[in-house]
Amino acid sequence: MFTAVLLVIGLSSVLFTSKVVHAGGVGGGGSGSGGGSGGYRSANGWGWAQYAVSGGGPTAYTLGTASWASIRNTCSDANSVITFVALNASKQARVYQDTGWEGKNFGEWWSTHYGPLPAHRESGGTADGGSFISSSSAQWAFNQLGAYGVSTAGYTFGRNVAWFCWDYKPQGYSLSAASMADHTSAKPGDTITWSHTLANNGPGATTQNTHSNVGMSGFSNGWGNPSVEYSPGDTPAGAGVGVIRNSFSYNIYGVQQADVGNTLCEWVQYDPVDSAGNRNGRGIPACVSIPYGYTLTPNTNVDLSGTVEANSTVNVTPTISNAGPTKSQSVQWQVTQIVVQPGAGVPNAGGGTSNVSVTPCGTYFKSLPQATCSTIASGNSVIDPSGSVLSGSALSTSSVVIGDYPVGTKVCYATSVQPYSSSTTDWRHSAPVCLIIGLKPKVQVIGGDLMANSVNTSATRKSFLGTDYTFGSWIEYGIFAVGNIYGAASGSAYSGSGLANANNCIESKLSFADSTASGVCSSTTAIGNYANSNSIPDVGASFPASGAPSIGSGDLSVQSKSGVFTTSGVTLSGGNIQQGRWVVINAPGADVTINGDITYTNGQLHSLGDIPQVVIIANNINITSNVKQIDAWLIAKSSLNTCSDVIGNLSSDLCNNQLIVNGPVAAGKLYLRRTAGSGSGPDHSGDPAEIFNLRPDAYMWASLRATGGGNRIQTVYTTELPPRL
Repeated sequence: MFTAVLLVIGLSSVLFTSKVVHAGGVGGGGSGSGGGSGGYRSANGWGWAQYAVSGGGPTAYTLGTASWASIRNTCSDANSVITFVALNASKQARVYQDTGWEGKNFGEWWSTHYGPLPAHRESGGTADGGSFISSSSAQWAFNQLGAYGVSTAGYTFGRNVAWFCWDYKPQGYSLSAASMADHTSAKPGDTITWSHTLANNGPGATTQNTHSNVGMSGFSNGWGNPSVEYSPGDTPAGAGVGVIRNSFSYNIYGVQQADVGNTLCEWVQYDPVDSAGNRNGRGIPACVSIPYGYTLTPNTNVDLSGTVEANSTVNVTPTISNAGPTKSQSVQWQVTQIVVQPGAGVPNAGGGTSNVSVTPCGTYFKSLPQATCSTIASGNSVIDPSGSVLSGSALSTSSVVIGDYPVGTKVCYATSVQPYSSSTTDWRHSAPVCLIIGLKPKVQVIGGDLMANSVNTSATRKSFLGTDYTFGSWIEYGIFAVGNIYGAASGSAYSGSGLANANNCIESKLSFADSTASGVCSSTTAIGNYANSNSIPDVGASFPASGAPSIGSGDLSVQSKSGVFTTSGVTLSGGNIQQGRWVVINAPGADVTINGDITYTNGQLHSLGDIPQVVIIANNINITSNVKQIDAWLIAKSSLNTCSDVIGNLSSDLCNNQLIVNGPVAAGKLYLRRTAGSGSGPDHSGDPAEIFNLRPDAYMWASLRATGGGNRIQTVYTTELPPRL
C-alpha cells in the first residue's frame, strides 16, 4: 500500500501574445496515508487528465492554499486544465505532490509513467468530469506552451510538472501610434529629429501582419508625396503587448528656406487597427512650425549724382536687403520719383517707417505743392537673406527720362517695401537719392570759324514728342582743331530747336578731320586732328603803343578819347562808343578786366569811317559776371575768362547772365564760365551762355585801316553762293 503524492508547479506568465497566461504557485503537498485503506492505489487508476475550466475538477487539490476555484481563476483565459491525478476507491480523482516516497511507483515518479503504462487508468474512465489523456499527449501539450507566450524555463515534463493551463481562448488587441519632434518651431539651417512608436495595447497579441509607414506634410524637398510610401515596415502576427515598432527612417530633416511659412508634420500610419477589423489607423501628427523671421531694408541706387540736366536719362535700381534668418513673405515694393520745387525741402528726406495706410506716394513722399511724386516701378516679391528675389517681380533697373524741370529742381528716387518685417505690417522707406536739375552751358560762334588746339564740350539729349533732339555748342561755319573735337557741332548743326536724331557725322559737316582716303564718316570716325600751323595774329603790331597814353577806368565813356592807348593793368567800367570813334588798348604784358558793357552806337552810319570799334590786346582779359555785352576785339595772349569774379565751383545762380561778344576773339586759353541758357522745352534747351559774333563791321573797319582807302566800299561783281561756304 502507498499513497501517491504529486508535485504541482506554477508556470510563469509572459506577455508576448494576446493571451494573458496565468499559472498557479507550487502547492503545499498532500497527506496520503499508507495501505489500501487510503484507496489511492494503482488499481483504481492514475495518470494525466484534462478538465474543462468551466466544469468541476478533481475531488481535491492538495496544493496548499490552492483550490479548484483558484485554478479556474488562474486559467480563466484557457478552456482546459491538464493535470496528473490519482483515483481513490470511489474513483474520485485527487492531485498530490511528487515530494515523497508516496508519489513513487516502483521507485519512479508517478508523473513519468507515460511509457510502460500508456493508458494509466482503470476501465470506466475518470470521475468528476475529466478525461484521461496519454502521457505523450500531455507532454505534447506542454511543449506547445511557448506558442502561447508561456515560459517553461526551469520545468521538465515528467519531473516537476503537475498541471498547466491549456487551450487558450482567443483574445482581442488594439494598436496605437505616437510621434514626437525635438522642436516645436525651427528656422532654416536647424535639424529636426522625429521619433515614432507603434504599440500593441493588448490584451492579446496581434493575430495578423501589421503594415506601417510614416505620413508627412509640409516638406519642401518632396517628402510627403502621396505616390511615395515612406519608411514602410511589416510586423508579423503574434506581436505582444507593448512597442512593436519604433524610430522609423525619414525622421531627420534639415530645414530649408523653402520650408519657411510651412508646418512640417510626421505621423505613423498603420493597418489594421485592431482585432475587430478596423482599418487604416493614423497617429496624432508631431508638427514643427517654420515661421517667417525677416527684416527688410530698401535701398535705391542711381547711376547719376549731383547736378544733371533736365530731360537726362537716369537708371534707377532698387535693392532690398534681408537680415533674415528666413526668406520674406511676398512683400510689395515701390520705387518712387519725388519732384521738389527749387528751394523746397524733400519730404521725409531721411527715410524711415510708416503705417500701412501711409503709402509712399499717398502721403509719405508728397507735400503739395512743393513736392509731388509718382511711382515708376512696383511689384511683389519674396526676398531671401542674400537679398535676391526667390519669386515674384524682379528688382530690375528702370530707365527714367527726367522731366524738363527748371534749374534748381530736385528730382529724388526712393524705394519702399511693405511689410518690412515678419512682426509688422508697416512700410519701410529708403532715404531719397536726389539729383538737382542743373544745366550744361552752351556757346555759339556766329559769322566765323573756330580754330583751337582741341574742342571738348557737352551736349544735351532731350526727347520731345517721341523724337530725340541734341542741343549743344555750335559754330556757324567750320571747326579746325589740332586735337579731337567732342560735342561741338559745325555748320550750325544744333541751331534752332536742336538736331533730331543726331550722330557723330551729321553734326560735323564742317568739322575738319584727318580723314581716311575714302573720306567716309562713321560713328567711330575721329573728328579733328587737322594739322594747323596758324597762330594768334599779331594784331598789336598794327597799333604801336610806344608813347601811347594810358587808358583810364572810365575812359571808354569819354567820347573825346580815341586812338591807341596802353596800360599796366586796368578795370574798364564800360561805355558806349559813338560813330567815327575807335579805341585800341595795346597792353600785351598787362591784364585788363572788363566790368561793364561795351557797346557801339546803334545810330545810322554813312561811311566806313563812321564805324565805331574797340580793340583790346592784353595778356589776360577778365570779364566779370555782370557784363552782358562787349562790342570789341578781344585778343588775349594768355587767357580770356568770361566769369572772372567767381572763384571756385559755379552753380546755376552764379554768373548766369548771357554774354554776347560782337567782334573777333583770339586767346591762348578760353575759359567759358557763364551758366546762362540751357533752358527747358525745345525752344530754349539750346540757349547759349556765350555768343561770339564776328560781324561784318569788324571786317569793314579793318579793311579801312589796312588800305587807308576811302570811306566807301564799291561792289565790283556778285556771285551767288550756297548758304554755307
